[in-house]
Amino acid sequence: MVLLFEGWRYCAICQVNYPPRSYHCHLCDECILKRDHHCRFTGCCIGYHNHRYFLVGVLYIFLGALYGIWYQWDYVYTTIDLPAMYFFMTLIAPHFALLFGAINLWGVVVAVLHTLGLCTLFMTAYLLAIQARAICRGQTQYEMKCNIHDYNLSLKKNIVDVLGKKWKIAWLSPFIKSPLKGDGIVFRKANEYEPPKDI
Repeated sequence: MVLLFEGWRYCAICQVNYPPRSYHCHLCDECILKRDHHCRFTGCCIGYHNHRYFLVGVLYIFLGALYGIWYQWDYVYTTIDLPAMYFFMTLIAPHFALLFGAINLWGVVVAVLHTLGLCTLFMTAYLLAIQARAICRGQTQYEMKCNIHDYNLSLKKNIVDVLGKKWKIAWLSPFIKSPLKGDGIVFRKANEYEPPKDI
């Protein structure tokens, strides 16, 4: 018989006890503290120790894609040089525009690169929206899917749980040390009593 702490579970694969909010990842083949999700782009799980870096990385990619799209828009529009409806159709299927002689080979390259930039922009915007929603509610992706609201303390405390104690500047650089509150094992629930701070 295995004795467990309250809220802990036993992982038969790793043969260890793991705390609440932690789950086994079959791709990483280990249990991850406060597992949010497995990111196929980074090739690892996003959890307690690297959630800040994932979030800020996605934010920077979004801002870079936004800047790139904005900066090159006039050049792309003048290079493709088609009416608005055909311009957007060319971005979706530039090979057909080349086949019908509407653009040249350079126009295909420009259209493909611009479409990749737009896809990156929309994908990272979607990721940021999902992450912002979960963080504001004090949830991981699993908790959001299962409608678990046990760890929603307040907006500021939820942000500090991800970005650390220096949350106001932690997003500026990965080299800024911003220690996380806690140890990744024990998390205070929203309905638990918090002792008053010393005056």
